[in-house]
Amino acid sequence: MPSRGVSTLIAAGIIALAGVIAFIMGIVLIDDPLDSEREVIFTGSSGEIKLEKSSSYSVYIDDEINCNTVSISVNDGVFEYFSKNCERNDKIGEWKNVGGIYIDTSGDYTIDSDAQLRIYEYEEYGVEASSIIGIVVGEGLCCISFIMTIVAIVLIVVDGNKQQVVTVVSPNQMPLQYVQPHNTQYVQPQNNQYVTEQQNFFDSNNLQGEK
Repeated sequence: MPSRGVSTLIAAGIIALAGVIAFIMGIVLIDDPLDSEREVIFTGSSGEIKLEKSSSYSVYIDDEINCNTVSISVNDGVFEYFSKNCERNDKIGEWKNVGGIYIDTSGDYTIDSDAQLRIYEYEEYGVEASSIIGIVVGEGLCCISFIMTIVAIVLIVVDGNKQQVVTVVSPNQMPLQYVQPHNTQYVQPQNNQYVTEQQNFFDSNNLQGEK
C-alpha cells in the first residue's frame, strides 16, 4: 500500500494533468475572428453595400495586385471609411488582406475601386465565457497540484524518519510488535567466569567423593 506521501504525490500529478487539459481547452475555445468561415458580402470593383455597425469588415484583393498602388474607396458620400494596411499577412486562398472598413453608423455605403475586391464580414472579436472558465480552472488546478506536491514531499520525509516497527513471533506463535530504536546494539552478557567457577566447584566435590 503506498505511503501517504506517495498517494498525495500521485493525486497531485492527476490534478496537474486535469489542469493542463482544462487550460488548453480554454485556449482552443477562444474564437478566432479571422478564420476561413467568414462570409463574403461583396465581390466586384464598385457598387452599393449595406454595412452594420455591430460587424467588422476586411477587404481583399488578388494576391498579384500591388497593395500600394491599388485604389479603394468606401464612403457614404461625405466621409471615407476604408483604411488601407499593406503590412498584413492575412490571406484566404489567392486573396490578400489590404485593409478594413470601420463605420460608426449602420447604412448603405458606396464602393469604388480599380481592382476586383472581396469584402468579408465577421462579428466583433470576443472571448467566450467557456474559454475564460477553462483557463481559470486550469490555472487553479495547477496551483492546487503544486501545493499538494510540496505536502507530499514533506510527508515522504516525515514517514522516512519514523522508527521502524518490527514483528516478532514468540514461541507460542503469538505475533508481537515492538519499536526498534535506531542504532540499537546487542551486548552479549559476560557469563564465562560464572560458568568456569561453577564447573570447578563440581570437580572438587567429585574428587572428595572418590577419596
